[in-house]
Amino acid sequence: MSIINESAHVKILEDPFGSRAFEVQDVVSDGRHRLVLTGELDLGPAAELEAMLLRLCADGTKEITLDLSKLTFMGSTGLRTVLLAKELCAQHGCEFLLIAGPKNIQRMFELTGLIDALPFQAQDPSVVPR
Repeated sequence: MSIINESAHVKILEDPFGSRAFEVQDVVSDGRHRLVLTGELDLGPAAELEAMLLRLCADGTKEITLDLSKLTFMGSTGLRTVLLAKELCAQHGCEFLLIAGPKNIQRMFELTGLIDALPFQAQDPSVVPR
């Protein structure tokens, strides 16, 4: 696994041939972090995302929003990471929000009964990173 830091942009490549790539873009505004997740959130990148979430919470971040709209796959490890993010935010007094993913991603939340238990919000197209 390689990690490339470009200021607030982290790129994690699971497969050197590019078939299983994952990327996190951290969009920061007034102490609020919107983490735009792109690609496949599975076992490999989950550990790096967890470390990033822990660092943000420990740094006194006001709010963390996980934007799932650009994910193509999320396994059970990804689901566990979302639940961990919610727990970390609660422990550190940080607001936690989610932006819904594509149908295949949302289906996992429906099947597990978490769709109504997590703080999903509507996506605001004016703040989508380019």
